Amino acid sequence: MSLYTLALFLHVSGAIGTFISLGIWLFGLAALRRARLVEQVRALAWLIIIASPFMVGSVLLLGVGGFEMALSTWGLSTPWIAVSLVSVVLIGPIGALRLDPRMRISSGERDARWSAF
Repeated sequence: MSLYTLALFLHVSGAIGTFISLGIWLFGLAALRRARLVEQVRALAWLIIIASPFMVGSVLLLGVGGFEMALSTWGLSTPWIAVSLVSVVLIGPIGALRLDPRMRISSGERDARWSAF
């Protein structure tokens, strides 16, 4: 088995995991709109939080496999590869810095910064 075949497997596995995680997130967000009780919101937010590490792992597999295939086949001088790398670097932190703290607050977890209040 060549390195390219292994990278392709990782890339496809990461894509499948990413779509499964996105499906869980979309299901959770759609159900959050219909939730009427705080307990329902907490349960759905917990489901989305549980899917988050799976999403991170899947995106990492997707990126590692794709980066290896791009380097071994085209190199970094190809414009679409450069654009995709820049977009991943710019968009990646949004989930960790903006969305994840909000989901943790809505699920009832207390942030260490706010525990004194």
